[in-house]
Amino acid sequence: MTNEEKQSSAVQQSTWRLYFSLMRLQNFPVGTKLPFTSLVLGMFFGAQSIHLQSLESLYTKAGLWWSFTIIRHLMFCVWNDMCDRDIDRLVERTKNRPLASGKISMQGATGLLTILTLLSLWSLRVASGSTHLFLLGLTGMVAFDMPYPLMKRWTNLPQLCLGATVAWPIPIAWMSVTGGSYDPLALTMLGIAFGGSTFILDTIYACQDRHDDIKVGVKSAAVLFGAHLRGALSVFATIVVTSFFVTGIATGQGLCYFLVTVGGISMVFGWQLYTTDFSNNEQCWKALTAHSNRMNLMIWAGTFGDYALRSVF
Repeated sequence: MTNEEKQSSAVQQSTWRLYFSLMRLQNFPVGTKLPFTSLVLGMFFGAQSIHLQSLESLYTKAGLWWSFTIIRHLMFCVWNDMCDRDIDRLVERTKNRPLASGKISMQGATGLLTILTLLSLWSLRVASGSTHLFLLGLTGMVAFDMPYPLMKRWTNLPQLCLGATVAWPIPIAWMSVTGGSYDPLALTMLGIAFGGSTFILDTIYACQDRHDDIKVGVKSAAVLFGAHLRGALSVFATIVVTSFFVTGIATGQGLCYFLVTVGGISMVFGWQLYTTDFSNNEQCWKALTAHSNRMNLMIWAGTFGDYALRSVF
């Protein structure tokens, strides 16, 4: 291989790494686990509501929703950086992102966004299983996904919009296995539970940029709550735990769900809010990693452990 060919290959590899970074693939599966869990619970509780005897029929559907969750997240990351490139240049943690640093052009990012958007729509259509549910999902993407990156310019609570982006697909996942029937109370509580969890985790994550956000004029719940952050998030955590509890009652869950899922999430949030130093960036990053993982573990273990126990006994 000539020097020119080596240089060309190195440039290509560098370019691919930049696009890789633009989609946050270096952090995968961060940002996808809790949204996917919310869809699985939506499907599972929906299947229980119509007394589906076997979960085997849900495996393929879960795989389709997992694909949608991943592709949608990649699209979301690209769109977020396109909207925030000017702000990112002024924030220490984000100034070296591919678009903010100018290493990737807006034209290149637009091309990637177009591909990911088309793939997201296709995966949503396949996973939802019907045109009606697809159109409902498309409405959610337009109403919540697309405006979210702009919310930090308009409201002090942009994390609420992020919570809504996690909550809106849950009814679609539920109805995709029930033929369109739904339980308003259970779905409302599930939406609040997962949307509220996302609000808490992302607010702690946003603490990494509080000082820069204040300088730049970016709005955030982390900035809004300030010195009262721990107390404010404790209120939201109480709402989340209560929502998981009411969901369990509405869907007829057993003791294992309440002990492991509801009790476990209570302990996860309690420990997180008691021990986290909101001025420590490493600890705030754990809001999207270690604490999110523990939440997922409690949800999966409690919900499906409860199902297994009831199936046996």
